[in-house]
Amino acid sequence: MLYVRIDVAKHKHDFALLDEQGEIPIKNKYFPNSLDGFAYLNKKLQQLNETSLIALEDTGHYSFNLLAFLHENNYQTYTYNPFRLLVIEESYHHMWSW
Repeated sequence: MLYVRIDVAKHKHDFALLDEQGEIPIKNKYFPNSLDGFAYLNKKLQQLNETSLIALEDTGHYSFNLLAFLHENNYQTYTYNPFRLLVIEESYHHMWSW
């Protein structure tokens, strides 16, 4: 299993991979926010020949085309709200700071 994190932006997306042993099979990379860029990501993931679980920020319209591409190519994909994660992180910090 590969764990893939994608940082979504207007013009390009950064991605990082981690396998089940905590190894990094591909150093952090980026790809353009375009069909060619999505194909690049797809090729890199297929070369590793492992099931991928992908998480990306729910950034609205910047991620719509990427999400559609990932779903069309049968990737298990999850989105998350970055603000909600920040609130959770801050609450844990507050809980353990006393």
